[in-house]
Amino acid sequence: MSQKVKIIYLEDELKDVELVEAQLISEKYPFILKHVENKSEMLAELKKAGCDIILMDYSLPAFDPLETIDELKITYPDTPIIIISGTIGEELAIETLKSGAIDYVLKHRLVRLTSAINRALQLAKEKQKRRQVQEILRISEERYRLLAENVSDIISKHTFSGEYVYVSPSSEEITGFAPQELIGKNCYDFVHPDNVAQVKKAHQALTKNDAASAVEFQFRCKDDSYIWVETKSRKLKPDPESKEPTVLSVTRDIRERKAFEEQLQSSLYEKELLLGEIHHRVKNNLQIISSLLNLQAMRIDNPEAKDVFQKSVARIRTLALIHEKLYKSDNLAEIKFVDYAKSLARGLFVAYHSPESQISLLVEGGDARLGIDKAIPCGLLINELVTNSLKYAFPDKRNGTILINFQDLGESYCLTVADDGIGLPENFPSEDTMGSRLLRALTDQLEGKMEIDRSKGAKFVITFSKKSPKPKYQI
Repeated sequence: MSQKVKIIYLEDELKDVELVEAQLISEKYPFILKHVENKSEMLAELKKAGCDIILMDYSLPAFDPLETIDELKITYPDTPIIIISGTIGEELAIETLKSGAIDYVLKHRLVRLTSAINRALQLAKEKQKRRQVQEILRISEERYRLLAENVSDIISKHTFSGEYVYVSPSSEEITGFAPQELIGKNCYDFVHPDNVAQVKKAHQALTKNDAASAVEFQFRCKDDSYIWVETKSRKLKPDPESKEPTVLSVTRDIRERKAFEEQLQSSLYEKELLLGEIHHRVKNNLQIISSLLNLQAMRIDNPEAKDVFQKSVARIRTLALIHEKLYKSDNLAEIKFVDYAKSLARGLFVAYHSPESQISLLVEGGDARLGIDKAIPCGLLINELVTNSLKYAFPDKRNGTILINFQDLGESYCLTVADDGIGLPENFPSEDTMGSRLLRALTDQLEGKMEIDRSKGAKFVITFSKKSPKPKYQI
């Protein structure tokens, strides 16, 4: 111990003071001793300079040691007291210890003094730490209580079995129950029967980890009506008294939010019905246009003009089929593209009178879904390429296969249309033909890249990003 211990010694016999000093010096104990002869001098010295420890003779004239100890405990609670006496019985010794003295040392056994002082200082230090911790806890509890009693949400604490231990005053405003009407009751008794299992599951999850849980349920109010609330809970450390872990919950009234969600859901349902009807009507209108063009084509004798009409009809049917798929889909914004490609290709086989027994159709791919902004250009690409294969790849009723493959590559999609026919002409793609210009325009619309393989028949590979194409023009 490098720092000297400051001692106040209340003793009326100077000889006894000298014996105490001699004992401490003999043990090379670092100390500063202030001798006082009566209670008044001791209190004056304490007020003036304080001390680390008080040594006190038990038997002084006109002096009540127990009363003095009680006073010192109030005024100087962190200063330890040791009784030094020549004659003190066991009963008196126990009484002084109960009053607040740390220890007692007999004058004829001063060899115990240094160890008693060290022990008293250590106990005082621990006591001071406990007092500081208790003060911090008290301030923290006051802040917590102030917060809990002034927020609009209900703050509560309950055991894992469900018994309320604490409920904030806001419970009365939200549920009609005053805090004292809920404390001691089981929280699950106020949960709607349909939600009890869900709430218990959320609380049980807290026993397995320290993460917070959140659950929405209906709470029974004092008037027996139910309101929607959201509760966020977290496990607390075991209570020092009950040694049982508890759950801290913050419960919020979400009636307005629920009403808004229901209104939003209703509005969304109405918009889905409207959008479905729009797709249905667009499909019908496109089919009418297609039928009118077909009727017109039947009156045309010029083969080239008739071919133009047939291609226009096929392109319109391609668009109509997309709207039909969207109308029948559970998702009005996207379609399963492979299903759409199968329907589109089979329609082209029928239109060009090419039975699948002569030319095989193979459509491959997963369950990827495309929005209308990508499905339309992809559908038109399939229409152009499959039409060309049916018309030109298999002359003289040759057998063969047309392949459509659609793959999800993670960041992008890949559409492949291929056939094992006679191959492409040398000048393909030509700048002059409508079909070539349309293929390039549709690929550009997808912001994609087209590769052509002529090694075995004709193979077109179009790769494009999943991101929506940027608008070409901005206003």
